[in-house]
Amino acid sequence: MLRRAQLLVVLGLLTDAHPSNASWTNLTTLPEASFGSAGATQGGRFYVIGGFTSQTTANVTAWDGATWGSASPMSHARLLASAAAARGFVFAIGGFDDTGMPTATGERLDPVGGSWSATASMPLARASGATGAIGESLYVAGGQGDDGQPMADCFRFDPVADAWSAIAPLPTPRTGVAGAVLERRLWVIGGLNGSPAATVERFDPGTGAWSAAPDLPEPLWFPAAGTLDGRVWVVGGMDASFQRSDRVYSAGPDGAWRSETSLPAALAVTTVGSLSNCMIVAGGMDASGLPSVLSFSQCVEAPPPPPPPPPSDTLRITFSLNPTTLNASSQGQWISAHIVPDGWPATDILVASLRLDDVAPDLSGPISMSATDLTVKFPRAPFASRVAGFYVLVLTGSRSDGTGFSGSTPLTTQGSNLQNNRARHSLRPLATGPAGSGVVVSLDQTETVRIEVLDLQGRIVDRLYQGALAAGDSRHDWPRAGQSVRRGAYFVKLTRPGGVDVVRIAVLR
Repeated sequence: MLRRAQLLVVLGLLTDAHPSNASWTNLTTLPEASFGSAGATQGGRFYVIGGFTSQTTANVTAWDGATWGSASPMSHARLLASAAAARGFVFAIGGFDDTGMPTATGERLDPVGGSWSATASMPLARASGATGAIGESLYVAGGQGDDGQPMADCFRFDPVADAWSAIAPLPTPRTGVAGAVLERRLWVIGGLNGSPAATVERFDPGTGAWSAAPDLPEPLWFPAAGTLDGRVWVVGGMDASFQRSDRVYSAGPDGAWRSETSLPAALAVTTVGSLSNCMIVAGGMDASGLPSVLSFSQCVEAPPPPPPPPPSDTLRITFSLNPTTLNASSQGQWISAHIVPDGWPATDILVASLRLDDVAPDLSGPISMSATDLTVKFPRAPFASRVAGFYVLVLTGSRSDGTGFSGSTPLTTQGSNLQNNRARHSLRPLATGPAGSGVVVSLDQTETVRIEVLDLQGRIVDRLYQGALAAGDSRHDWPRAGQSVRRGAYFVKLTRPGGVDVVRIAVLR
């Protein structure tokens, strides 16, 4: 009963609201008002799990991008639990049970089957901690234990083995923390250790160590956190005066915080998650101290959709250019295109019909043709004089029977030779393995970058990162864990103030 009384005292501190003129988008209200829920995204749905309505509940609600709907309830009621998604499941871990005591139990939801099943219990009971999925593992840190004190003990959960193991303890024990994962590191944000804290610490599973990150702009207890557009966002919570906050902050991988548009209402113990290109804020405790039905979203512009495929009656060819990189000062009269038709004779090609990005071939140059391939020259000047950057050139033409064909290949222009004198490559591919590939980005200083994956037709198929990227090496895996993409070759394009870099990667699975 003592732990339950302490919990009610904590929640009773949430009083006056702060007005706001925020411009967040209001979503349909929740089916049931709640606060202290956990959140996780899986299979195109954002799940709001447990929390407090008129009592601690096991209910689960899901947002599909358009409406809220009910999902299967958990087997145990949980308040201030942790949740994360991994290996196609949604996991709910710990929290206060319906007696007000922290629990060590866990369970997982199969979104396809719609049922919850028990998982191995944590080594220690905890509530109001941080949890995140990195790769195929879950990590928990911070929170409150059986003795009511902030916890330093941290653990990793292996969903395949259904087993927990200890990791390095949290350097600054805190309860009422927010948690988020960015670039394969778990951020533990704010919380309480005698008073609201601004402390931010990050765990790197690769090194097994914690490191300090820049403090929040202000101390916050019971904030909520999520990721959007390559940044960690922190919303609401209780400030140093134990007043609910409507303020919102975000930070990129370098940990530097900036203010964002405030929430439409001050909230604490709200629930935050990401769905597609939007961040969702759901529920929380409102100005009167009651559970809220409010929900909001903050979205970023989605990558442009790929262009439609060529007509079915257009034949395909593959072709390559020589050279593939041009400078404004490049010598030579031509750029050579080597064309290989896909299952039909190259002798059917009408050479005069060829157009490389609307540039006609130079028919005065040498032409080599056989049954299997064709090599033809195009004037170099129209391409070498382009603004430095990465281009995907499209080659079109016709056969002798009038049937059209097309293909594409990359070309990089780099302005002058001086621009090529860089101390090191800023983009390099990882070794391709059965699970996929990726790139390493190397920067001499913090820069604003955009990292995109393109198919062989130059269409954007995924955006790996956009925003400020810290100096040093950073790894960007693709496909991401759980992401299904077609086997084959792709390009990764890095756009930054210093120029554009492109590398080719392969997906084997």
